[in-house]
Amino acid sequence: MENTSDKLPDYIPEQVRGKQSDVVRSDCYTSEDQARRAFRQSRAHMLAVNDWNRLAQKAAPGRTLAGANPFFPDFSLVDKPEDSAQHGDVIEMAAGGQCMYVLIEQLIEQADEFAIRVRTCDHQGHDTEAEHMYTSAATNTFRLSRQGLTVTTGFHGRNEIVNQGLFNRLVDLAMALGGRDFSWTLLGDAWRPDPEALAKSSLAE
Repeated sequence: MENTSDKLPDYIPEQVRGKQSDVVRSDCYTSEDQARRAFRQSRAHMLAVNDWNRLAQKAAPGRTLAGANPFFPDFSLVDKPEDSAQHGDVIEMAAGGQCMYVLIEQLIEQADEFAIRVRTCDHQGHDTEAEHMYTSAATNTFRLSRQGLTVTTGFHGRNEIVNQGLFNRLVDLAMALGGRDFSWTLLGDAWRPDPEALAKSSLAE
């Protein structure tokens, strides 16, 4: 994935303090029709939080280590084992015997643009004392966009201030040494459309 912070939309919060991270990857398709289908399938994958790990293992089984990779946690919607993600839902991320939580504080729907913005929180969705490596000032925006033949996935972290505790500092260090790009690249792979499903959708239309 390519790192960039150029020409980002206004719904991505302003960077005020702490760290900022931007990880972006683009795929180019052979026709606008194919790119539109890819966008729709990727959007559906983004909303299927409970399937992120299955999708990642299917896309890159060697890198997920059958779900045991410490840089790629188990994602799930709290108290929603089957439904797709909605505004106000809490996402649990379990790794290394620890659980972290983020609240879906905004879903953005625009023409050829979709995004999920999350903020660190506790397991009930409150931001007063985040159960996360970062404080409740931190947000991450998962962005999907299409321009012509190109579909782009972006991860945009803002105001990433490390929470107290040795575990949080160690995780932040690991992320700084390459874990962040690895985990976001893997999640981006999980959201990419399945080539076989993309071909079938073309035949069905």
